[in-house]
Amino acid sequence: MSEVYIRVDKSTNRITFVHKMPFDPVNGLGQTRDELLKTGLFISHYPEPAMKLGKRAVPYFDYEKKEVSYQYENIPLTDTQRLDMMESAMNDLIVQNITNSTPVEVKEEENK
Repeated sequence: MSEVYIRVDKSTNRITFVHKMPFDPVNGLGQTRDELLKTGLFISHYPEPAMKLGKRAVPYFDYEKKEVSYQYENIPLTDTQRLDMMESAMNDLIVQNITNSTPVEVKEEENK
C-alpha cells in the first residue's frame, strides 16, 4: 500500500485531513513530497474505524507510536429522533401502567 498523507492539529493531535493517494496523477494533491511535508506527514498504515451505532469515529495521531487511533463521540440526535424516542418511551410507560394496574369495575345504576 502506498503512503497516506495526513494533517494533524498539533494542539489536540486530531487528524484534520487524510489523502490516501496524494501522488495520484488524476486525484492527487499536485504537490511534491517535500511540499506536502511542510503541512503534514506521511504514514504507511491508516486503519479504518469500527462502526458503532450512534457514535462518530474521530481520528487522532500518536506521535510517539507513529500510529492512528480513534475516539468515539456520541452523535447528537436530531429533533425528530429525540421526539420519536420520547414518544416511544411514553408509550412504553403507558402500556406498563395499564398492564400493572388493577381493573376498575364500573357498576351501572338502575334508572328509577
